[in-house]
Amino acid sequence: MKRLLFALFTVVLLAGVAACSFAGTPPKILLDGEEITSLSLFAGQELLLSSDCVSGAVWQSSDETVVTVEADGYIRARKEGTGTVTLTAMGKSDSISITVTPYIPVEEVKTVTDTLVIKAGGKKSLGVSVLPENASDPSLTYEIIPADGMLVIADGMLTASSEAISGTTYEIVITNPRSAVSATVQVTISEVRGLTAWTIGDSIFDFRDNSETDMVQSFLKDSGYVNFCMDNIAGATVRAASGVGVIEHIQNGMYDAWEEPDLIVLFRGTNDAYFGVQQPHFFTPESIEKAVEDTCIYFSENYPDARIVWATPLWRADVAVEKVEWIRGLIHTYCAQYGIEVFELHQTEIFASLSHENFGAVLYDGIHLTDLGANYLKDAFVEYLTK
Repeated sequence: MKRLLFALFTVVLLAGVAACSFAGTPPKILLDGEEITSLSLFAGQELLLSSDCVSGAVWQSSDETVVTVEADGYIRARKEGTGTVTLTAMGKSDSISITVTPYIPVEEVKTVTDTLVIKAGGKKSLGVSVLPENASDPSLTYEIIPADGMLVIADGMLTASSEAISGTTYEIVITNPRSAVSATVQVTISEVRGLTAWTIGDSIFDFRDNSETDMVQSFLKDSGYVNFCMDNIAGATVRAASGVGVIEHIQNGMYDAWEEPDLIVLFRGTNDAYFGVQQPHFFTPESIEKAVEDTCIYFSENYPDARIVWATPLWRADVAVEKVEWIRGLIHTYCAQYGIEVFELHQTEIFASLSHENFGAVLYDGIHLTDLGANYLKDAFVEYLTK
């Protein structure tokens, strides 16, 4: 009986001390509880590895000038290069390859706006990103001043308490700790201040960036909207490219950082037709079509209470009318699928009377609106939005 009890005790002890090598199985190198076979680190990065062995495991680095490892599995990337970290237990071993790349510091913490208004009880994305995009450590910390508990940030999303007091202003400091680079956003708690409209357009909408004086943007005020947020960029496309595009701004949270919209006006597509000719390897028909659909999905799903209007593109003298008509067809197809209004701008009375060959009265360079064309566009929108 004593021998049997001793044998059972020995089996239990072995299972507890060296579970990784029981019955001859090799140990496993783990990161956050998951088995790994390789790692890519940047110089200066540190990680804690673990194993499925309770004790008796020995860690070793093949090149301590590249990566070092301590007795508890704590590794430090020293300099650019490659190496191997090996774990040995009871005559069995496991190894992972380590690649160390140069450290690329964060040079700028970027936000889509430096001032933001949020309603009590509301949520908004801060729309934060870092430059360069390939920075080694893009992690961010958030400090709210004053820290009275009325604002909370989680994963870049800002939430205001329903008890937050209208008119209170906060400062949010967003920092990349490793590079000590920061950005600041001023946040104000507000009450509802009237109807809010967004315009998401290209250079035809980008006159003076002022909803009070801009000949085009003033259609919002004349249609009864009080608050304005504008993403009107020369050369803007639906397909993200070269720092512009609806899809890119969706991805960096630009629209989530704005005041909740009652109206969203989309006016993009003409430049996609142009780049589809000039850069066909990048602006492929498939990528443009997917961008149009993704835009419809994003705005219809995220802003179901807003009136969303996509105005059909006009023309460009340097693009065949068939190409622009193809873009219009995509807009029609996906807007119908996702319940978005299509404003047939090119078929309004004044623009329908012009052809691709004789639009000089409204487009001074074959691309951009003349003053007369801007007024025509404004009147067409006011009539459509208020009918």
